[in-house]
Amino acid sequence: MNFFQQQDQARRQSKLLIALFVLALLFIAIAIGLLAFLLGGWPLVPWAAGLVLVVMLLASLFKTIGLRQGGGKVARAMGGTLVDPTTQDPARRRLYNVVEEMAIASGVPVPEVYVLEQEAGLNAFAAGYAPTDAAVAVTRGLLERLSRDELQGVIAHEFSHILNGDMRINIRLMGFVFGIMVIAIMGQHLMHSARFSKNSKDAAPLMMLSLAIVLIGYIGLFFGRLIKAAVSRQREYLADAAAVQFTRNPDGISGALKKIGTADLGSRLEADSEEVGHMLFGQGVSGFLFATHPPLLKRIQAIEPAFTQDDWARFAEQASKKAKQPEPPKSESATPAPANDALGALGGLDGHQLLAAVALLGEMPDSLKEWAHSDEHVGFLLVYLILGEQSGDGAALNPIIEAWGGQAALDQLASMKQTLGDVPMRWRLPLLEMCLPILKQKPAQERAQLQSLMGDLIVHDGQLTVFEYVLDRLIEQSLIEVAAPSKTKMSGSKTLAQLKPSVASLMAVVAMQGHGGLVSQQKAWQAVMEALIGEEGDWPMIENWAETLDQATVVLNTLKATEKERLAQAMVDCIASDGQIDADEYALCRTIAARLHMALPLDSGR
Repeated sequence: MNFFQQQDQARRQSKLLIALFVLALLFIAIAIGLLAFLLGGWPLVPWAAGLVLVVMLLASLFKTIGLRQGGGKVARAMGGTLVDPTTQDPARRRLYNVVEEMAIASGVPVPEVYVLEQEAGLNAFAAGYAPTDAAVAVTRGLLERLSRDELQGVIAHEFSHILNGDMRINIRLMGFVFGIMVIAIMGQHLMHSARFSKNSKDAAPLMMLSLAIVLIGYIGLFFGRLIKAAVSRQREYLADAAAVQFTRNPDGISGALKKIGTADLGSRLEADSEEVGHMLFGQGVSGFLFATHPPLLKRIQAIEPAFTQDDWARFAEQASKKAKQPEPPKSESATPAPANDALGALGGLDGHQLLAAVALLGEMPDSLKEWAHSDEHVGFLLVYLILGEQSGDGAALNPIIEAWGGQAALDQLASMKQTLGDVPMRWRLPLLEMCLPILKQKPAQERAQLQSLMGDLIVHDGQLTVFEYVLDRLIEQSLIEVAAPSKTKMSGSKTLAQLKPSVASLMAVVAMQGHGGLVSQQKAWQAVMEALIGEEGDWPMIENWAETLDQATVVLNTLKATEKERLAQAMVDCIASDGQIDADEYALCRTIAARLHMALPLDSGR
């Protein structure tokens, strides 16, 4: 499965979504117009139809504006409780570990993690406008009933939606669906008012009117389900397949689906999930019209073709005999990564990256991971990582640090130096990614003070290292986009040939970082430019590599997703052309990829 192709498909699908939305508005307006004609004749028709259109459009706009805060807003609206990365609860600790491993392996920011505490059904979803504001939520039932492998399969399924660009279309769909269902909601409120009216003479006409409006509102429900089914059903099969590809364990995702089929509540939610049904792992509501998800048996058979209806019956019988006790989370342990000298498959994930992420996290001392997860210590850890990049006399930085955090900050950093020493290069980027979710939760003033301090430390020695650039830009982008998620532009429609100057400049910086001498740099650059554009051109003059990258990534973010895939592959080919990919080279490419809103999987050979 190719995530870049799916992102372009999602952009095209948005046009279908808008067309169906407009069609639904017209049908409902016509139906209301007919009702108005029956009640008051033709003069009432345009007023009634126009009023309904305005109400539906305003309702859709109101809902969309309400979702501007991104994935966390959706999770909290569904009753989600944010999981503390330092939690000592075994089930939540396991959940957070699985999500963190997936994020580091796939090359996207670690999302917020939520548990729907009041939901006993087995379900999950991912929501957000972009990976920087993504949230992954699971129900309490799913958390308690699934094994680690099954949980990993479900989380991999949700990460597929993050990588495919499904989240953005899903969150827009929530606004559209609310707009076309608002008439049914209004009719239900009118019916409720009529039922409890003290005046029986007024109650009967009001009841008839509300009943008619509810029936017309079901046109909205019909179109809402139709649109969600059109967007969702095939993508669930794709996400299941991606979960198998990512985890290399078909039993995980299929086992989760089987448990949903045998659980008392299945995947149903107690909360009203009509609006979010299309983004759930399993069918959230039962009912007629269009199902948002394929039947469970068909999803299982897509993973296990030999699984039959008889097998399903036997599995259900065996499950009913077992005591329905929550499965205790097993102890967390790292799995060694297989030898692999190449960067992960850019269009998808082949399983090596997940093993590499588990192994990488397993290498780190627990104290270091605790600092990355701690609201109290995350700022000290980021400062400590910058200090490791500084040349010259470290004592000269003490006044800057003391002005920020006082003597306590100096003491804390001195203690970290004594405990940790130098943090290995291969740990630094994952540590930064682990810090970002905690940093996003801090008050704006505290974040601004920390960013100002880090900026002062970075420029102090007059040099900008690759990791300092990586740290500064990833934090900056993450905080900007999480503040206004709906404004994040994921991709555009441009081609590489149309943006040749920016392509040339970006690839020149990559070649400069990945190769020693000018001759080898130009040779690597010429090779990738020939592959990307079909011609070499002239080697660009780079005066300030950081500014050049900043300018080029802004322009290149307007590329189509499949063109971004070609660019990313060219970056990898360029840095690997000398036979090795070091931590700085990977971190730089990972940062460029993030600024272009694409995932660069973990280098499983590092």
